[in-house]
Amino acid sequence: MHGLATASIVAATLASEPGRDRFELVKVAHGVYAAVARKGFPLNCNAAVIVNESDVLVVDTHGTPGAAQGLIRQIRRITSLPIRTVVNTHFHGDHVRGNPAYQRIDPNEITIVSTEATRARLAEDEPALLVREAQQIEAKIAAAKGDRKTWMELVGYRAQLKAMKVVLPSLTFDKSLVLRRGARDIYLLFLGRGHTDGDAVVYLPKEKIVITGDLVSGWGPGMNDGYPNEWPATLDQLAKLDIETVIGGHGPPGGKEMIARLRAYLVDLVVEVKAVVARGGTEEQALRSVMERIVPKHRASFAAGEFDLRVPANVTKVHADVKAGKY
Repeated sequence: MHGLATASIVAATLASEPGRDRFELVKVAHGVYAAVARKGFPLNCNAAVIVNESDVLVVDTHGTPGAAQGLIRQIRRITSLPIRTVVNTHFHGDHVRGNPAYQRIDPNEITIVSTEATRARLAEDEPALLVREAQQIEAKIAAAKGDRKTWMELVGYRAQLKAMKVVLPSLTFDKSLVLRRGARDIYLLFLGRGHTDGDAVVYLPKEKIVITGDLVSGWGPGMNDGYPNEWPATLDQLAKLDIETVIGGHGPPGGKEMIARLRAYLVDLVVEVKAVVARGGTEEQALRSVMERIVPKHRASFAAGEFDLRVPANVTKVHADVKAGKY
């Protein structure tokens, strides 16, 4: 397909995306909703929607502006209050690439907030990541010509990637920031390195809710940009908060036990890989040992299927760190 036909498919794909209910809005407290991402392409993170007395705050913006527009439409079904604040919990694309959709609402009224480290990583890394991903999509499009649905999704996503602009946070913090919205206090905290070097959590002390981004995830951890040996200590700091509900970066919300389960897996993973390396074992031997000894113990703590998919990359990361003498 070429020319007008391809353009029509792209237009239809992009036009339909904002209208889809890509998220399940789960009310977890008065004015507080977990926007749980439904599975689809491209990957989207969860968000949180906090409806205050006179405005709305949204945590994380998903993988594309189209997905963000979809959530904005869903937010409009529950409130007409203006969205004034957006928080990026970390720099990964599935959590920040919807920033332009929020900026377009009113650039003078929207404040995007992150840690200083997250803003720096976005500024330094995201432009090249967008170019690289657009190049990778070309090969996937060529391979998908026999699958019309997949082909349409990929072509539509390529169009969004090429048009995507990097929108950086306009307000940053190092350790903590308190936003006071009427009777509600919203704490933004950096508790230490874990999933990335700039993970922010959003804490609502009165409601006993924490929104963690991928510092805690129901799918099991991603570690490519992470600090597995520091992550448990960061989770210890998180667990000191008075929490009843955790809204993680992926998967359904849960209780404080989500933190303990992730910590236990991280500790066991690092201990097992270090033991294999100490015996002179290879990465392949470390993976085999982890799959036999660690994964069965922790599989039930995470979403079915999603956890196992992440284990090989987890082992690769920890093995490389151990071999490099990082811990």
